[in-house]
Amino acid sequence: MRSTSVSLCQIVRNEAHQLADCLAPVTALFDEVVVVHTGSSDGTQDVARRFTPHVHSFPWCDDFAAARNASLAQARGEWIFWLDADDRLTPENVGRLRMLLDRLGTQPQIYLMDTTCSLTYASEGSRVISHARLFRRHPDLRWQGRVHEQLRPAPATLGYETIWSDVQIDHVGYQDAALRQRKLQRDIRLLRMDYAVDPDDVSTLLHLGLSYARMGSNASARQHLERLLAAGLGDASHMRQVYGALAELSHSECKFHDVLQITKRGLLQFPDDEHLLYLQAEALYELDQYAAARVALARLLACPAQRQYRGGGLGEITTRLAPRLLSNVLRMEGNLAQAEATLRELIQKSKSDTVSWYMLGWVYIDARRRPQLDEVVAALQSCPQGNIFSGLLQAAWHLQHRELDAAGLLIEQLVGLAPLMPLPRLLRLEWLRLSGAPVESQIQACRDALRIQPSNPTTAQTLANLENAMQRPTATSAASDFCTSVVLGAGVPNGIAPA
Repeated sequence: MRSTSVSLCQIVRNEAHQLADCLAPVTALFDEVVVVHTGSSDGTQDVARRFTPHVHSFPWCDDFAAARNASLAQARGEWIFWLDADDRLTPENVGRLRMLLDRLGTQPQIYLMDTTCSLTYASEGSRVISHARLFRRHPDLRWQGRVHEQLRPAPATLGYETIWSDVQIDHVGYQDAALRQRKLQRDIRLLRMDYAVDPDDVSTLLHLGLSYARMGSNASARQHLERLLAAGLGDASHMRQVYGALAELSHSECKFHDVLQITKRGLLQFPDDEHLLYLQAEALYELDQYAAARVALARLLACPAQRQYRGGGLGEITTRLAPRLLSNVLRMEGNLAQAEATLRELIQKSKSDTVSWYMLGWVYIDARRRPQLDEVVAALQSCPQGNIFSGLLQAAWHLQHRELDAAGLLIEQLVGLAPLMPLPRLLRLEWLRLSGAPVESQIQACRDALRIQPSNPTTAQTLANLENAMQRPTATSAASDFCTSVVLGAGVPNGIAPA
């Protein structure tokens, strides 16, 4: 029998459509459930009352910390656990949480749990954030910050022991791209309110930088993140996020030498950081330094398994992303057999791994093995967004074999299916080149591709070459000399993700 009481605290607003999915699997684990709604108008309160009588109102005041503190004030448990309405626990993690709650005692402890944020497309992978989800109450411990709120004062100063938990939480609130953008705009507005009061607050600077980066406002992101670097904060855990975010910014701009400089600097402080090691290997791959990329990946995959603080970096690095990148390095080096074996091992672990199937398809395109490519195309039909990726492979095969009519039809379908994805538009550019299309059409296709992926240096150079060719009398016949083929898989795996 449990020796201590635990309250589940939630703050919600207009979550009637999903609150039950969050609460139903976990309510029985807690001594009480406290739901504070901040002005719901959609029946959220009625849904909450199906699970608990402790439903309270709190007027929204542009402050998530204030709302969380209101839920804390209503709770009676000796321990506090919190969830948002768009958080989910699988049956396996419900079991892990039950065992954890049953062994809680009276010690001042705080438990960190990883939250996996799935994005819109399977090819985008996931992001992982470490949160302080469970803690023993203390009269001085409160939430602080209008958004991305933190427990303050720092629990360690109150004698708390920080413990990693194996409970993992899935967050589904970022799968809708439009909703994700609205949340980012809201977060920036609230963070700027905190910034106006204290422009030197580390948490505010960090989250402003991260939010601007996710919005694509790279200059503003750098402004805030580089201030943290200049502050010389040493090996504070959040500095992992700063280096990782700056490296990702440079990667998004195809400034791969800058990525190497940033990751080198970060790895001096955090030599075992998986995110930085992976970004370093990606940059080496993009620079065609395949041997060096293999060395970096070997170092990453040889690191002993350990828990690391995650601040929204890439998920599944050692279990999925690094082996995929290694397979691509092997493919580009011509070691197709080892690339195939690496991807087959990943697929064996997850039959619905869209990206690994897609990359295996490129191995068979390179090897000109049509029966095996057909197997991949068939398998992709049961994977998330598999119809898009199977279409990309088939279009690439048709282009490679100069089957231009079939390729053209597929490419136009793919542009319609995935309007924000770079590769269909790059394939269209290649199709125009092979078809001997007028320079004007190829220029328009380049501009169209750059609208979706403005930082693609190959496309930008192709556009410049084509525009120069327009000045020549023989522009139409010479245009094909200036386009770089994507049929060989240039830009994989980074080119596969929608912008």
